[in-house]
Amino acid sequence: MMNLLYLFFGVSLAFLGALPLGTVNLSVVHTTIRYNLISAMKIVIAAAFAEIILSYFALHCSMLVNDFISQNKIINVIIAVVLVIVGATLFFLKKEQKEKKSKQSSFSNVMKGFLLALINPPVLVFWLFAFTFVESKQWLPINIMRPLDELILFFMGVYVGKFLALFLYGKLSVLIQNKVQNISKYLNKGIGAILFVIGSFQLVKMFLA
Repeated sequence: MMNLLYLFFGVSLAFLGALPLGTVNLSVVHTTIRYNLISAMKIVIAAAFAEIILSYFALHCSMLVNDFISQNKIINVIIAVVLVIVGATLFFLKKEQKEKKSKQSSFSNVMKGFLLALINPPVLVFWLFAFTFVESKQWLPINIMRPLDELILFFMGVYVGKFLALFLYGKLSVLIQNKVQNISKYLNKGIGAILFVIGSFQLVKMFLA
């Protein structure tokens, strides 16, 4: 019975960590509305696998990773620049590209979901903070030295939690699409503007610090 707490713990943490709007969530929303939920689910499945890797990495070397990110600003600069470029590209994307809808690649969606989820410093920071916080409260002993069955249940929970949160974004996107006409016409610009602003803000904050 105690082991099942690790499953519940993994589901809860991953679900909460995936709720805030981020690049993966936006990608799921964009793909669902522009293509369909089935295409978006490929992103969801791959992103959930990447979440296991991030959480394992954070659990394995939480202190080292935390120091590395804080001391190497170049990583944050690279991520911010990528967000600005992707945001600008989406914002200025021509409407005519919609005719390529039928050529959507399943493999590209899988890679997109995996890479967007894996190269995601805010999520890594979330896991570092979560493990540190839980350790300080002594709620549940979770570290890389725990028995294998406990770790397997925990990472299964991480996958399920991430999957459920992103699936929820996809389902909500379907509801929005059914209720609002021509929303896809503004979606690229909206997502692009958000990513551009986030990236620009990070760059300004880093250079003024």
